[in-house]
Amino acid sequence: MAYYSLSRSTVKNEIGKYPQCIGVPDEYTFEWYNEPNSMTKLTNMKFPKEAPDLIFQLDNEAKLTDVISYTNIHAIGLLLNEKLKDILEDFIIPEHKFYPATLFTQRQEHQYHWLHIVKNDFNGIDFEKSIFIETDLMNKKIKDLDINSFDDYNKCWDNRESKFHFITTEKLILQSNLQYLDLLLFPKIHSKLIGSERLIKKLKQENITGMSYEKTSFLF
Repeated sequence: MAYYSLSRSTVKNEIGKYPQCIGVPDEYTFEWYNEPNSMTKLTNMKFPKEAPDLIFQLDNEAKLTDVISYTNIHAIGLLLNEKLKDILEDFIIPEHKFYPATLFTQRQEHQYHWLHIVKNDFNGIDFEKSIFIETDLMNKKIKDLDINSFDDYNKCWDNRESKFHFITTEKLILQSNLQYLDLLLFPKIHSKLIGSERLIKKLKQENITGMSYEKTSFLF
């Protein structure tokens, strides 16, 4: 089965401006990000103890789309509307929750959702066939890495040549027991959600806006 990486669209004719949301909504300050339930504290390693305070404001030059781009959440996920939420609920997604989100435009308040997926291990990766590398800030390859388990990953991470280096993959081979999933996520080594061919086909059929897709080297 083919898999595709999901990205938030940067096409100006479609979204107006990237990112579509301003950093801090009107009437808020950056102090808001220090609150215990701030969206900036979200991580794919676990669910938050309490529902995050998800409030966004669309830039005046941006257009409303099914998926909205933002800058203030570091976790990998999707800010999406009810239409896309309904579609995704018919597909198989790893452990996840949909949190309510509010999106303000100049004239209206819109109800959106934040799709939060938790994945804190490498279960499902065929380590013998996959290729891991250390890269710099510009994604330039530094060296190959011998990673055969999640523990190996942690050791390589601790022994990076620089704290500004990353560990990623040139090719990720997945075990066949993941073929039932329509969304995949390995946040420690890949910065995007991965969608199955059947899911991408549905999203294109439904003309989902604000999203782009690219075939990946994720292979079974």
